[in-house]
Formats: sequence, C-alpha cells, structure tokens
Amino acid sequence: MHPVLNVARKEFLDHVMSKRFLILLAAMLVISGISLMEGGQDYKEQLENYKETLSAIESGALGVPPGYTPSKPSPLFIFTRMGFQIMTIGVILAIAMGFDLISGERERGSLKILLSHPLFRDDVINGKALGGLLALSFAILIIILLSVAVLLIFGIVPTIEDLFRIFVYALLSILYLFVFFSISLMASVIMKNSTNALILSLVLFITLSAFIPMISWQITDKIVGEPPEPPKFKVVEIETVSTSSESDIIPKPVEISDEEMQEYQKKMREYWERRERVQEIFDLLDPSTNYQRLSSATLSPYYYTSSPFGEVEKKEGILEILWTLWKNLVALIVYPVVTYGVAYIKFMRMDVR
Repeated sequence: MHPVLNVARKEFLDHVMSKRFLILLAAMLVISGISLMEGGQDYKEQLENYKETLSAIESGALGVPPGYTPSKPSPLFIFTRMGFQIMTIGVILAIAMGFDLISGERERGSLKILLSHPLFRDDVINGKALGGLLALSFAILIIILLSVAVLLIFGIVPTIEDLFRIFVYALLSILYLFVFFSISLMASVIMKNSTNALILSLVLFITLSAFIPMISWQITDKIVGEPPEPPKFKVVEIETVSTSSESDIIPKPVEISDEEMQEYQKKMREYWERRERVQEIFDLLDPSTNYQRLSSATLSPYYYTSSPFGEVEKKEGILEILWTLWKNLVALIVYPVVTYGVAYIKFMRMDVR
C-alpha cells in the first residue's frame, strides 16, 4: 500500500474513533434528526395544502386563470434544515479534527519519530489531509443516510433527480467542511503549539464568516460612493397680469426632459452594477455565503437570478444552476487549495528538531 494511504488510513481511524469526533458527530446527528423530523412534518403539511389547492382550482372555487398550477413542494425541502447544523457543529468538528494534527504531534515528540521512518514529508502531510477528508466524508454520509431514512419514514420516495441533487449537496457539504479543516491544518503547521493553532483557526473562522460580512456593506459604501442625484424640476417665474396695479409672480415647474431622465437611469444602473460587483467580491470571500447559495440552489427545483432593477431570470436543472453559481463554487474550491498549499510548503520546510 502506498505510504500516503497508510497514513490516511491511520488518521481516518484515529479521527472516527476519537471521543472528540464521536461527541460532535452525535450532537450533529441528534440535532439534525430533530430538524429533519420537523422538516418532514412541514413537508407533509405543505403537500396536503398543495392537494387542497389543486382540488379548489379544479372545482373553480378560487377563480384563478385557466391553466394555472401551483408549484408542488419538493421533498428536498427537508434537507434545508441541515444547513445550520453543518455551518455550526460541522465547522467545529472540522476545526477540532485539524488544529492539532501537526502541532499536537510536535508537542508530544511523535512527529520526529514518525519522520524517522522511511516516509517522505509529503506522504505525511498528504496522508493527514486525506484521512481528515475521509473522516469528514464519513460524517456527512451518515447524516445523508439519516435524512434519506426520514424521507422513507414519511413515505416519501426520492426520484432519480432528487437523489442526484442529494449527492451534489453532500459533495458541497464535504467541500465546505474541508475548507475549515484545511484552515485548521494550516494553523497547526504554522503554530508551535495546539492552543495557538486553535485560537488562530477560530479567529480565521470568525473573520471569514462573521467579520467580513458585517463590514462589507460599509466598505462598499466607501468604495462606490453616494448614488447619483436625481434630476430636479426647474422652476421659472412667470409674471401674470392682474386687474390690480400690481402684477402677480407665479412660479411654474418645468418638467424633466426624457434625455435627462434617461441619463439619470443610466447613471443609476452603472452605480448599482458597480456596487453589486464590489459586494460580490466580499461575498466570495465568505465560505459560508458561498455554501449557502450553492446548497439552497441545489435543493430548490428552480433558481431565480435577479438584478437591482427587478430583472428576474429563472434557472432550471441542477447543472444550469451550478453553472450560474460557478463563481461561488470556484471560491469554495480555492480556499482549501490555498490554505493546504500554505500548510504543505510550511511543513516541507519545517524544522522538527
């Protein structure tokens, strides 16, 4: 067996058999199970309302236009309840798995012993990353199986497309958790002790998921500036002749010309497009925002794109939806590539004496 696979196998078993992993996974399963049961009950109620609405339309009780059909609720709605657990307990699990992978072994002195074996350094760091990825995949697999079981308990049989969307959702969830696992692994390589590695991991998590979204609107205001001023009515004074010895001066507003209004609309469109581009950069820096958009779009039958001017476009099909959100997907992939790259380079140059 390749040395990387040997290290990955050891790390995977260490993760899934550790108390830390089992406690956090159990917490995720319990909370997810409760959320899934509630989601299943809500779906059943939505389905009943849908059937009642169809019956009312067929009987003509609602008086809707001919050919109108309400949207049928999707069973994938149940999976949307899991997003919060993955973005909280799941992230804690990912950070807990990675923050002491290198720093912990360096503190215990086992890293020097490990590297004394016929192993290349890249085998060690690659094996640890692969083992962590497999453990995260194992956790998501258990949660997905639990979710499918809840569907079957409520008598809901997923279609082939539903199963494919669930599979894509699972991959996105694994990728999202691997982002923070890679960040904690990088911190474990950079810091000399596990305490500082954990602090750095949490600081980066809070910065990316809370601080940047919180200040992005204010920074966007500073970069883009104030919106253009609307054209103002011009007021001219018209002298009128009165029967008295004095004349009355009556102000009269002059309507805005079409050219002025078109110029204003053009500037406003440019302003909001510029603002949207700047805000999009901050959104792409936040892994949680990218994951939320991708996961919610994956679990929805339709995805609507909109502009600040109310232009709405409907997207159907999972591949078309993912293509629409390709920037969010690439941003989610870039994070582990960059952070793991930093961890890899630092580990290869590390002095373990």
